[in-house]
Amino acid sequence: MLPDHAQVEDLDEDWIANFFKQCDTVSNKEMQSLWAKLLSGEATRSGTFSKRAINLVSSIGKSEADLFTDLCQFNWVFDDGKDIIPLIYDVGMASTKIKVLRIFHYYTSKLLA
Repeated sequence: MLPDHAQVEDLDEDWIANFFKQCDTVSNKEMQSLWAKLLSGEATRSGTFSKRAINLVSSIGKSEADLFTDLCQFNWVFDDGKDIIPLIYDVGMASTKIKVLRIFHYYTSKLLA
């Protein structure tokens, strides 16, 4: 559901067309929820997600999305969310799901630049 302050009328038509083109065949409920959050975020703050980001999300499956979610737990956020810096101080920590091979996977799947 969109927040009350969402401004759907401000969404770029090309962005909307690309968004629905990329997500129209998603059947996994968790991935559908992710897509709903992307749309809600863009409607709330136009320019939050680029078409490139949307295209990236459309190219990954649930397992890669889960891996990326795991990685995103470890970051520093600066300047009100404008700068996000990954923080991985011990990739072998037993209490986390982050492992060296997973980090390698992030880079090879271009989830990290």
